[in-house]
Amino acid sequence: MDDPETPVRVHASLALAEMLRHTYVKDAVKLIIGKVIQTYLELAELTELDTLSSTMETFVTLYAEELLPVSAQLTSRLANTYMRYVQDVINLEGAEEPSSDAVEASENKMYALAALLKTIGTIVTAMDGSPEIMAQLQQILIPVILITLQHSLIDVLDHALDLVDSLTYNMKAISPDMWPIFEQMYKLFKNNVVDFLDEMLPSLDNFMSYGKEVFLARPDYREMIVDMFEVSMASQHLGEADRVNACQLIEAFLLNLRHTVDDKLPRIVTVAMKQLDTPPKTRSLRLANLNILINSILYNAPLTFQIIEGLSPGFSRSVFDTWFKSMNEPGGLPRVHDMKLSIMALCALLELDESAIPPSLKEGWASIIPAVLAVFKQLPEAVAQRKKLQEELQEEDDEELEDDEEALLLNHDDEGEDVYDEDTAIRDVMARETERLQQNVEKLVAEGDVIPDDESVMSDEDIEEELGYISPLDSVDPYMAFKNALTTFQAKNSSGYQVAATSLNMDQQVFLTEVMRQAEQKEAEVAAAGQM
Repeated sequence: MDDPETPVRVHASLALAEMLRHTYVKDAVKLIIGKVIQTYLELAELTELDTLSSTMETFVTLYAEELLPVSAQLTSRLANTYMRYVQDVINLEGAEEPSSDAVEASENKMYALAALLKTIGTIVTAMDGSPEIMAQLQQILIPVILITLQHSLIDVLDHALDLVDSLTYNMKAISPDMWPIFEQMYKLFKNNVVDFLDEMLPSLDNFMSYGKEVFLARPDYREMIVDMFEVSMASQHLGEADRVNACQLIEAFLLNLRHTVDDKLPRIVTVAMKQLDTPPKTRSLRLANLNILINSILYNAPLTFQIIEGLSPGFSRSVFDTWFKSMNEPGGLPRVHDMKLSIMALCALLELDESAIPPSLKEGWASIIPAVLAVFKQLPEAVAQRKKLQEELQEEDDEELEDDEEALLLNHDDEGEDVYDEDTAIRDVMARETERLQQNVEKLVAEGDVIPDDESVMSDEDIEEELGYISPLDSVDPYMAFKNALTTFQAKNSSGYQVAATSLNMDQQVFLTEVMRQAEQKEAEVAAAGQM
């Protein structure tokens, strides 16, 4: 790697990556990793080979701890190279009539840009747990992310948005310098990139979760979120999976900014109500849309009822019927978050003044307590299943760690041929599946049968736990909340409480006693923890 001839150094560098599969080589390289990375940086900048960037990613993954002291310097070098490549792409694509060579050069630069961002992303992930270094990386990478968004570099946009997600989540805070990225994401969304909401969603959620104070001070930021929701739900170019993302976006908005966005609630509820006119085909969107209405009730029940009744008098009853049906049927609320959301919203209803209850709902108000109990019956199993999935995932991660490292070491080819990596494999599977579906469609056309669209086929799909989803409700104990809500219900609406209590059958009364016992136990645990 010290040879004066560049081709020799390149081949030596690629060969070294191949040799890392041997333990004694990997241990030896650990002692000189700084020099090795320096050589890779120089060669990558000199040759502009994206293969070298991919190889560098392997070294970063394997030697993250050793590279900790130079991670900022390494990231800065990669960021400078990225900025230079982006400018080259801008110049190439800015030509009035680019030649075929210019087009090919631009495509090659895009491959290099993707490789650089993946390597940078690996560094950011490896530095998780080091707030000071993460803060340095953030400042280095803000220009990289901004230029990618500003010039709508679609081919690498997903990598840039992954960086935004990693930086905001790992820091658990939004620095002032990060907010121009939020603004640019919105501009990008409005600039005909609505179909990237799925990639934007984690970062947007982080901005709301860790930047609440800024949202409270910036009405224009609040408007951006609501506008993205409305556009996504109304767009004819997006499918139901994209609308689920929009529902999750506005759900995070309502949960994180409770009691501060009353002016936005009419628009949010109106959009959700329109979805009920023509029920979505997929179960996931039906549930996501229902969760918007449940969130709205949790946010401000009287205002939500006022909006619904203003749109369609008496329709609050229909919303309740749909909601209560989902709570009482097996799998109607499939995830822990869905159950906790319904419990908390029902608690909010129990705490209402009697005068705030819509006339169409007063007759069935006593059914709220049985509905809460029905959800509580399902909750322990759902929590246990979620915990089991988390443990299984952790076990799989531990078991696959060595395999992943080996895969990294094998993901090189010293003949310069295309690498059959995970992305390639996914593309091949998708291509085969597309071909199979196309053949089925052609067969249906030939037989004169009706062709169902893709989303209707998925109408009864299973909705799995989202293990990576973090909700403001995670920190809320539903048992304690329900106990407090019952106490408030008895104080504010004693006659309604008596009707509800006497309507419970023996099994429900026994189970209510058990729920109250658990609430008291949790209160005692909280009190004991506070005294420590």
